[in-house]
Amino acid sequence: MNLRPAYFMENILGQLDTIKQYGIISSALKGDLNFPMVATKDIAVVGAQLLLNLSFKGNQIQYVLGPRDLTYNEVAHIVGDAIGKHDFKVCTISSEDSKKAMTQSGFASENVAELYNMMSESMKQWQSFKCT
Repeated sequence: MNLRPAYFMENILGQLDTIKQYGIISSALKGDLNFPMVATKDIAVVGAQLLLNLSFKGNQIQYVLGPRDLTYNEVAHIVGDAIGKHDFKVCTISSEDSKKAMTQSGFASENVAELYNMMSESMKQWQSFKCT
């Protein structure tokens, strides 16, 4: 069984210092771009249920998604409610600035920061192909 989770909600934790200090969430993604997110604890629940039930056969894929797609604007609102700051802004930054921020803060190595940027670029492409 292969679990295929969506974007981890916990990825935002790497920005908590910036959020607290500057009141912003920075991302190479626009604040109004919606995409699937999931909490890692929800992935663990799905994995545990599958292992306890052994209801799968062979090599299957189980997608693990949150209850609905979210935008960074919504994430900013949720985080703001959680820490008592309600005036957050989502700042869209270039991929290069995103990479610098991730590496300089110690959140990611250059390689991992580049992989995050590649993921962001693919998410932008995914949004442009969404059917209505």
